[in-house]
Amino acid sequence: MKYPARGRRTPRPAGTAATTLDAGRAPKDPSAARACCARLARSSLRALLAVAAATLLALGCAKPAVAQEVVDQVVASVDGDPITVDDVREYARKRGVNLAPDDMGRSEAFRQALRGTIDERLFEQELKSVSGEVDDAMVDRYIKSVNAQNHVTDKELQDALRANKVSYEEFRNRAREQVERMVLIQREVRGKITIPDDQIQAYYKSHQAEFLVKDERYRIAQILIATDDHSSAREIARARSRAVLIHRRLLEGQNFADLAQKFSDDASKSSGGDLGWFKPSELLDEVRAAVVDLKVGEVSPVVQTSHGFHILKLEDHEKPGLRPLPKVKEEIEDKLVMQRLETEFKRWLRDDLAKKHVVESNLSK
Repeated sequence: MKYPARGRRTPRPAGTAATTLDAGRAPKDPSAARACCARLARSSLRALLAVAAATLLALGCAKPAVAQEVVDQVVASVDGDPITVDDVREYARKRGVNLAPDDMGRSEAFRQALRGTIDERLFEQELKSVSGEVDDAMVDRYIKSVNAQNHVTDKELQDALRANKVSYEEFRNRAREQVERMVLIQREVRGKITIPDDQIQAYYKSHQAEFLVKDERYRIAQILIATDDHSSAREIARARSRAVLIHRRLLEGQNFADLAQKFSDDASKSSGGDLGWFKPSELLDEVRAAVVDLKVGEVSPVVQTSHGFHILKLEDHEKPGLRPLPKVKEEIEDKLVMQRLETEFKRWLRDDLAKKHVVESNLSK
């Protein structure tokens, strides 16, 4: 077996033998499935959330002082919803800032924390406008994306939730809240940012080092019918027959990812069989021989290894040299969008939202 430089193992489903192509990847912690991660349009939801969080959180940052006493005094309101000194202190505390006990709005740290608290309330109020737009199907797709991003099965997700004492209902509610936030950010901010082609071309020309491929790589997906050293001859024959039948369905035009999710014994089934990128030297000899002559999008014959019977799909193939602009255009666009997103998000909060809602503050400007 070949061991990759990355030193990770592809996770495997409970009760099965290792099912990697390279047997050199370390399993991911299933508790990572708690992290909400998906994609909306071409922008990462995690990235959009990070921008929102960074904008809302950073406003309260300042040098910490010692907090001793909380005074519950109203200092502002959003649409009549009061914001107290206690609220502002709590906002600051969650961001690692302890406001001085006698600070009632005189310091810049308190004012920044109050501004952040107001922004947070504005965002929460605006979220009400999208609650009816998020249905169960969207939440299902979001949870499915959590599994795919973390390469875990539904069972592993359930196990992770139980280990962390989180009910599936609570997890699902959190997922719905995340989708609502992302729908709002996409609609009001991300969807309004456009990057002209000339900016994309200029970035490509001035950052070509980012798009140089040094080593040949294959991006591979698989459907695995697993066997191991303890499988009987009958079990191996049965596994081979299953793999042949699945391969026949692929030749008839059925979707590879759908069949992987339904039949594969590998944890990669949650992401449609996608295993990611490999250098030729990282692949098992049998696998490398099967994919080396494939064109992108093609499927291999059934391949037997010590892990079972693989059906391999070549998702992408990179050769040393400069990646062409058409292949990296969306990547560049996403990067340029993210560069503008934080500024545009803050502007939307401070200008557009503030005009839509009634914001009052008891502090003198």
